[in-house]
Amino acid sequence: MSESKSFSLSSTIQQPYERIIHVNKFQVGPTLGEGTFGRVKQARNTITGELVAMKILDKETIIKKKMTEQLQREIGIMKKLSHPNILQLKEVLSSRSKVFIILELAVGGELFQKIVSEKFFREDTARKYFQQLIGGLEYCHMNGICHRDLKPENLLLDSRGTLKISDFGLCALTDDQTFLKTQCGTPHYTAPEIHIGAQYDGKQADIWSCGIILFVMLAGHLPFDCESRTELYQRIKTTSFKFPDNFPPGARDLIEHILVADPTLRYTLQQVKEHPWFSKDYVSVDVFPPLLTVTQNEMDHVFLSLNDREVTSEKVQDSPPHSEVSVGDKHSVSLSPPTLNVFELISASGVLDVSPLVSSNVSVIHVRTNTLFTTTYDITALISRIQAELTAMHCPFKQLSPFVFRVAFQVAAGQDQVQGVGTAKIDIYQMTGNLFLVEMRRGRGGILHYLAFYNSFRKRLEDVAPMVDSDQQKRGEKT
Repeated sequence: MSESKSFSLSSTIQQPYERIIHVNKFQVGPTLGEGTFGRVKQARNTITGELVAMKILDKETIIKKKMTEQLQREIGIMKKLSHPNILQLKEVLSSRSKVFIILELAVGGELFQKIVSEKFFREDTARKYFQQLIGGLEYCHMNGICHRDLKPENLLLDSRGTLKISDFGLCALTDDQTFLKTQCGTPHYTAPEIHIGAQYDGKQADIWSCGIILFVMLAGHLPFDCESRTELYQRIKTTSFKFPDNFPPGARDLIEHILVADPTLRYTLQQVKEHPWFSKDYVSVDVFPPLLTVTQNEMDHVFLSLNDREVTSEKVQDSPPHSEVSVGDKHSVSLSPPTLNVFELISASGVLDVSPLVSSNVSVIHVRTNTLFTTTYDITALISRIQAELTAMHCPFKQLSPFVFRVAFQVAAGQDQVQGVGTAKIDIYQMTGNLFLVEMRRGRGGILHYLAFYNSFRKRLEDVAPMVDSDQQKRGEKT
């Protein structure tokens, strides 16, 4: 479970790169997020008008990284799952070079983003999300599926605030007699039996992760968090942590029965559901009948049976690295950023107050996956400032165009976080004649490290665009 300490930007940028416009019946929209093997776009079903999330994966990269089996497993299992607290897989399409996974659009963003924006949850709010998490996980376990990477970043929220379990890339098929042995997951949320390399019960390991998530929701920080990875593992194995003074006593009692090092003494899902703190105001969803076990043959068939679909795209010529881009010479590049109308802005961000610009009957879609600000700074000077500040922060970057930056960053260890690395993308749009929108999106890396990087970057641009509350982390609604 080692973590990479550096990223190579050159390996993630195609020259020229392909901008996909249509995939079969889906019109492809703005980017919602980027990862190691591809990106997630918002898309619209042109027949029904439904908005969806489209995960676009590069086949060559998947094969080169030997991730074919993982993709088969994820698709095969998600096609079998149908529960209100599990992100729905709607369709899988393919071209010669890409795989397109069409998913339910969880417009509320990650649960972790909501925790960060609110610092921690009220008891009733945490209980509601925890009940939904346990409900979805129970359904997975009924069908012999262990998630193995439960964490707030993999828990999404829909437009009604309903929690959705997502990202089944590390899941495993198991039964009550089968033990697992692969070490995987995110260290801070991983059960001690996985850390020591022992065979383990995947279901009990999932329950441990749920206990960590409940603690984070109520405390606003991890129970086990330290700079040294060795010390982190030791604290997890000895369950050495402290509760905040104002921690709800009922939730504390439940967590003390979940975060137990010995998995045979750890609460089961049934015991969690029977605990008084959990059962308060609990409304169970309809019990779905158990599905047939997902077999390896079925997973192979899902991948091999994909047919080529119509994909419309355009080639966008990549720009050279920033050291070769001359923004001062107006004859060398066209300093005209892409325009962004108000409806595209709503769809892409949902975090900027544009209510004075649209009528009151417009439905605003909130997708909290980015960070942005507006400025009336001269466009040539703005590009130069972004280049200069990224260089001063020792952040390597490349420009896909004069108005698109791909950035790698590193965040030093501090009092509240461990050292981390990540990537981000910066886009500059023109809203009106002299009003520009600067949008930054998280790529790889954790959200806390991304927010630390973004806030440091924004403070350096205080004279370009003064920081306001919406520019920071206050993007969740109080429940």
